[in-house]
Amino acid sequence: MPDSNSAEIGKGIVADMTPEIPTGRWIESDVPPRLDALGWSRWHRRVIIALGITWILDGLEASLISNLGPTLEFFVASAAASSAYLTVSELFPVEIRGMAIAVFFAFATLVGAAAPALFGKIVDSKSSAALFAGYALAAGLMIAAAVIARWQIARGACGDGG
Repeated sequence: MPDSNSAEIGKGIVADMTPEIPTGRWIESDVPPRLDALGWSRWHRRVIIALGITWILDGLEASLISNLGPTLEFFVASAAASSAYLTVSELFPVEIRGMAIAVFFAFATLVGAAAPALFGKIVDSKSSAALFAGYALAAGLMIAAAVIARWQIARGACGDGG
């Protein structure tokens, strides 16, 4: 049964008619009905099963990320807060330590606010070397922060031993 985008072209073959994008004219094609007449083989069933498995795994990944994402984000934020706390000596009064942590947080927020713009510029440059260098720099900064935090904990700078 032809629909609004189909036409019967003879011998019971229904051809899809699709508009050509630049001109808006209709072209006739008998490819879809010919493909439908071929039938399904073992290969087609395998492809459909593989696509179904992929769809299930994609849904699993999406739910896993949406559930674990906030937990991992809290874990990283907690480590960042601990690092900020470790940068302030316990010799200072609580008010000064609180102010210093607030200044570190404000500075980190300012730097972090510029990150999307910087990342956009790197992506727009279409340079894979620049993108790799950006990721390597970020990874190096995180590793350096972890090493410094571990060093401060080991030397007892956090006040709880080490």
